[in-house]
Amino acid sequence: MHTGRRSRRKCNELDAEIDLLDADAKNARADARTAYAREVDALRSKRQTVADKLAELDEASGDTWERVKEAADSAWEDLKAGIANVAAKFK
Repeated sequence: MHTGRRSRRKCNELDAEIDLLDADAKNARADARTAYAREVDALRSKRQTVADKLAELDEASGDTWERVKEAADSAWEDLKAGIANVAAKFK
């Protein structure tokens, strides 16, 4: 993950991907719509976790910064993998 403005830009790109998946969910067959919507909600929750970790990172310093960065990196990778998983699952 990247810190600062680049991270925020990348988060905005991931938000756009989640929004596209959300639009797809609304257009899905009735039997898939609920499952798809549940997956998108989980992605939004993961996205909030990333935002929270970025906010923590902005406030952290020293040894704490390294620990928070590792947690932020993990949350970031989890979100990216989740987006890819949902996109593949419902294609």
